[in-house]
Amino acid sequence: MPAETVPDVSVIIPAYNALPYLHRGLESLVAQTIGTSRLEIVAIDDGSSDGTGEALDEWSQRHPGLFRVVHGEASGGPAAPRNTGLGLARGRYIFFLDADDFLGDEALERLVTTADEQGSDIVMGKMVATGDRGVPESMFKRTDLDADLFTSRIYWTLAALKLFRRSFVEDNALRFPTHFPNASDQPFTALAYLRARKISVLSDYDFYHVVLRDDGQHVTKSGALSNRVDVVETMCELIASEVIDVDRRAPLLTRHFQIDLRSVMHRIARTPRAEQEALLERAQALVHEHLTPEIQRVLTPDMRVIYHLTERGLHDEVLVASEPLEDGYQVLLENGHAYALLPFFRDPELNVPDELYEVSDRLRHVSTIDSFACHEGARLSIEGTARLVNVTVPTVITLVLSSKEDPDLEFVAPVTRGDGDQFRADIDLLTVANGQPLAEGSWLVSVRHSAEGFERTWRLGASDASADELADAFVWAATEAGDGFTAGAHLSKSGRFQVDVRCRRGASAKQFADWTLAWDDAELVVRGRVVAPRSLAPVGFVLRGPDGVRRVPARHEGHELVGRVPVSELDDGSWQLRLRVGRPPAHRPVRIEPAQNLEPKTLRDGSAEIRIEQVAGPTATLEITTATTDTGLTGKAARKLRSITRR
Repeated sequence: MPAETVPDVSVIIPAYNALPYLHRGLESLVAQTIGTSRLEIVAIDDGSSDGTGEALDEWSQRHPGLFRVVHGEASGGPAAPRNTGLGLARGRYIFFLDADDFLGDEALERLVTTADEQGSDIVMGKMVATGDRGVPESMFKRTDLDADLFTSRIYWTLAALKLFRRSFVEDNALRFPTHFPNASDQPFTALAYLRARKISVLSDYDFYHVVLRDDGQHVTKSGALSNRVDVVETMCELIASEVIDVDRRAPLLTRHFQIDLRSVMHRIARTPRAEQEALLERAQALVHEHLTPEIQRVLTPDMRVIYHLTERGLHDEVLVASEPLEDGYQVLLENGHAYALLPFFRDPELNVPDELYEVSDRLRHVSTIDSFACHEGARLSIEGTARLVNVTVPTVITLVLSSKEDPDLEFVAPVTRGDGDQFRADIDLLTVANGQPLAEGSWLVSVRHSAEGFERTWRLGASDASADELADAFVWAATEAGDGFTAGAHLSKSGRFQVDVRCRRGASAKQFADWTLAWDDAELVVRGRVVAPRSLAPVGFVLRGPDGVRRVPARHEGHELVGRVPVSELDDGSWQLRLRVGRPPAHRPVRIEPAQNLEPKTLRDGSAEIRIEQVAGPTATLEITTATTDTGLTGKAARKLRSITRR
């Protein structure tokens, strides 16, 4: 790379005994779609003894002008080599890559493009795990081009593995504290967050791949407890000095009490007694100065209790409460509350407040759908698994269908318990809404647990194992008013179960098909196939003619609808035949359109000959004419004679 060219991004890699992992990371950099002409790699060998330094030199020789390799003495952590890299970097942006990790091919191009387009000082790309090593996830649920530090989750990842605008870093004199053997990222990244004009979060690509080393040599997994407390003290002081508004500090400080100091408290019982006392005194000072009631409320119950005991100076009790529970804590449901059964709950001597054990809003639960199907007649069956984890009493469960458009509108469906935590529900979608069909819209399906005055509801979703196996299901029927009713059961993009309902006025005609007209002696037989698997709507045939309306009953014969018309009782003239669906006044007329015309027929009624033939019309239309054979009367005269004879 020519000396006068300013690269877009400088990738800084601190490397200590990083073989064989180093090679994959360097390969990912050379393969970046941003192109090596826009890139420089600043690699610092921090006194490696496994050939890491030699490997870096070989990569540099294979790619002249791309690498800048520095060899130094072992510093004991990534802070010093990163600072060295910052002093050498020439790019418009800086990206920190750990030597055992690697990048997605498009990572740097996407990050730099976003920083340029958005004017961001920091751009964070989604991190993914390779192996069993955990990675931060909560802040990468969605892309946010202008993330707010105090309302988003970005502060919960303080690793420096991000893109930083170099001028921003230099203007704020950002450097890594070298006196921290681990967690030196935290002060650097936190101060950058607090002073950045804009932070962007990208979640639409796997940017950074975190690798779990087989040898367990991870700086983040090592270090004395006193060093970790050093970091927590530094971070609390940094937040207090940078954030003047005390209330705005809470979401940031919460991270350090829930994650960093927690890791100390849960390991403190395994340290020598003298060290325990010193650590507990320092923890007590942190709790007294920085742990507000607002922070305490959002902590997990174990940490609320531990910090309560810590502030009271009850060191022996702290050691008991800080012992990790292998299977988690049991939960007591009582008078509408859920309490974690942790040490010293309702101990008469200590009187720890019940509210510290409250877990009503953080109960662990299983609410998964194993299978679902739509059945003929708008019936939905659901099988699933539901339980509250570690709850000491059995709960009653029901399914709740709540309107997505109107969250206050909900209907409850009973379930049948199976073996263990299994359940089954059979829901009639045409009657579940207090005897009525579900209204048009999207209906979210949830599981509700009830016991001892306690009630909580969680969305029903698919487990990771079953999500790909559950297929959408559809069914349709007709409402009492004759409207078409269609329901589709499916999983949303987030894996949650819901039912989408559509009601279509005027869809009555679609419920019937294949109309035929045929003679059975003197009766006209009307027959049609019922397409809708189920209909709540009453039906009947209607003839409209010269002297008004005649009604003919409709009878279901299997999947067919049949009516028998006594045509000899009809007066002369045109009669239109329709099917009426639904109850008045909401009934719907359905045209009858047979595929083939009816054969004309002549009936004898005494001296009268009645001729019936099908004629053109908006629906099946019959033309009836009468003539007398002995008088020669036709038309009105014959009709009058026939009516007199009939009487």
